[in-house]
Amino acid sequence: MRTAPRLLFLLAAALAFPACGGGGGGGGGPAAPTSFTVVFRKPDSSPTLTPLQTEIYVRFNRDFQQGTVSPSTFSVSDGGGPVTGTFSYQHALFEIRFVPTGVLASSTLYTVTLSSGLEDLSGNPLVATSFTFTTG
Repeated sequence: MRTAPRLLFLLAAALAFPACGGGGGGGGGPAAPTSFTVVFRKPDSSPTLTPLQTEIYVRFNRDFQQGTVSPSTFSVSDGGGPVTGTFSYQHALFEIRFVPTGVLASSTLYTVTLSSGLEDLSGNPLVATSFTFTTG
């Protein structure tokens, strides 16, 4: 019965080279995870002026560790210093909301900075980013 030795050879070869694929260099391992990023923000950087009483929303592509949200990882500044406020969270939407303590100054450029200290639930750091908006 010559089939049995051939079958054993094929089985041994399959076990010895499990990641050999048909070209393309991919292998057969798990797909690389996507980066933890911002997918929506409000206000945006449009030329429309932002109201003085505004809240800042940032939405991510997946949920975040609430314990990594702080003024050092999510900051709002007007060029003269940080804007104080409070954070709230909508985990179902993967969203952080920042509410300034007072009314924002008129005709002022604000910068929102999100650092890599923000992490998703797996501990992956955010791709750091910033955006600006101008008040009316």
